[in-house]
Amino acid sequence: MHKRILALAALGGLIALPACTSGQAAVEPQKTIANTAASELQFQVGTANLQGVAGLNTVVTFRQPNGLSALLDNTPTITLPFTNTAPPSVAANDSGTNPISGTPQTNNGQPSTDPRTFSQSVGAFAYGFLASNSTTTGANNSAFYPSTNSMPYYTAAARRAFYVGPGNPFVPNFKDGSLGTTFSGYPSGFTTFVLTPGAGTYTLAVGLPNASTPIPTFTATTTLANTTLLPNMPAPVVVSDGAGGMTVTETIPPGILETLIFIVDRNVPQYYTLVMRGTGPQTATLPDNLGPITGGVAGPSIAPGDLYRVYAFGFDYPAIEAVPVGANPPQAPVINNAGTPCTFSGTSSTCPGQADLTQSPPATGTE
Repeated sequence: MHKRILALAALGGLIALPACTSGQAAVEPQKTIANTAASELQFQVGTANLQGVAGLNTVVTFRQPNGLSALLDNTPTITLPFTNTAPPSVAANDSGTNPISGTPQTNNGQPSTDPRTFSQSVGAFAYGFLASNSTTTGANNSAFYPSTNSMPYYTAAARRAFYVGPGNPFVPNFKDGSLGTTFSGYPSGFTTFVLTPGAGTYTLAVGLPNASTPIPTFTATTTLANTTLLPNMPAPVVVSDGAGGMTVTETIPPGILETLIFIVDRNVPQYYTLVMRGTGPQTATLPDNLGPITGGVAGPSIAPGDLYRVYAFGFDYPAIEAVPVGANPPQAPVINNAGTPCTFSGTSSTCPGQADLTQSPPATGTE
C-alpha cells in the first residue's frame, strides 16, 4: 500500500464513503497532514466463549478529541504474553512468535513478502480493527466498507462471519441513499481470535513504518488476569411475523451486562442490531420496515424468501456505549468491566480490567 500524507478522519472512520460530490456527509474527508498529538489509543482484551470454544477478545479505540478516528492508515501489532499457537495457514508469519500483527504495507498494493494475521488493509480506527486503511486512490479510506473484518480469526474462512452493529433500529434508518449503498451499519467494535487466552500483559502498538510524513507510534497496555470464560450463550429463538420483522428471545446467562442481537438478511446483505439488558429470558423485536428506502418508502427488514441468520453476543463490559454515534462521541469511552477509564501519558496508555464476551450459535431461517 503506497505511503502518502496521512490525515485525520473528518468523519471518524465510520461513515466516510468514497468521494462522490462535495458537501455531502458521505464524501471522503480532505487529506491534511495528521496532527496526532491530541489523539488517544486505548486497548482491551478479554476471554471469548465462541460457541463453547475458548478464544481471545480484543477491543480498541483510536480517536481524536472529537471522538472520531485518529488516522486513515495504520498498522497494528498486538504483543501477546505467550506464543501465538495458531498455524501458519491462518496466522502466516505470526505463527510460533508472540504477536498478532498487521502485514507491513507495500508500495501500490504489491503482495507482501511478510504476510501477517491482519492484511495490509486492516488498521485500528475509532472503534475496532477494521479493513479500512486508505489506498492510493483514496477509496475505502475509513469506513468499514466493503466489510468489517470477518471473525473469529484463526479459523477456517468458511466458519468466519461478519458482525455489523449497531444498525437499524438502534440508529435511524440510513438506507435512504444519503450514505451510499455500501454502508451497512457501524462497526461492532470487538475482534475475536480462536486462541486460548493466557494471563499476563498485552500491548497494542499502532504506527505506520516508512510513512512519508513521520507519525509517532502509539502504545496501549492492559493485563488479562482472569481466564475463566463467561457461560455459554444459547441460540436465539426467532419468530418471524411474516411481514419482514421478527421477535427474538434470548436466555441470557449470569454475568452479562448487555447483549447484542446481530441479524443479517443474507441475500442483500442487510444488517440489524437489537440491544438487550438483564439476564434470564429477554425479548426484542425487529420492526417490519427498516429495509432500503425507495421512493421515500422503506422496504421490509427481511425480504420475502430471503435467508436470515441471528446471533447473540453477551458482554460483561459496556460494548454498545462505546460506539461513536451522535454529535459528540467520547474520545475515550470505558471499554472494560472495571468501569474505570484508561490513563494516558503522551502517546502511551494503560487500561484496567478486561472485556469478556460470549457468543451464541446462530439461529437461521427463511422469511
